[in-house]
Amino acid sequence: MKNGIIAAIVVGTGLIGFFVGRQAIPLGPTEGDVVAQNQVTAPVLSTLQDKLLQAADEVRLQLPMMLDEDTKLYAVDGADMKFRYSYELVNIPSADLSDNELRSKLAPMIRQAVCNNDDMAVFRNNNIPVIHQYYGNDKALISSIITTTEHCS
Repeated sequence: MKNGIIAAIVVGTGLIGFFVGRQAIPLGPTEGDVVAQNQVTAPVLSTLQDKLLQAADEVRLQLPMMLDEDTKLYAVDGADMKFRYSYELVNIPSADLSDNELRSKLAPMIRQAVCNNDDMAVFRNNNIPVIHQYYGNDKALISSIITTTEHCS
């Protein structure tokens, strides 16, 4: 059962990446912004942060979203120059799935999707960490998987 759930989570994660990529306003620097050696100046950070928050607000209108019979995306957040997805495994208490088990199966697939999916390029191109948080049906955190541009090199 756990393998089926993990496969469904991976598929769901890909779908949400596609959804956010299509919903989000392009997060690149605008004319006049200065970007040098992957460092973004303060005015660009403010603009990017505003766009992340706006993208999260737009996605949030579609939530909660059942990705499959076991996985519900219930929150997204674009604060602090990061983009977070929060999922609930609606049929699994946190005690039944360990952080290591979930992370060992999901992290490589999530990172591959974030690093290779064209719809996730806005995050990679702007050095925005993407965080996938998984909670059990008891609302306790099981695992948090962070993907940064360093994972994509």
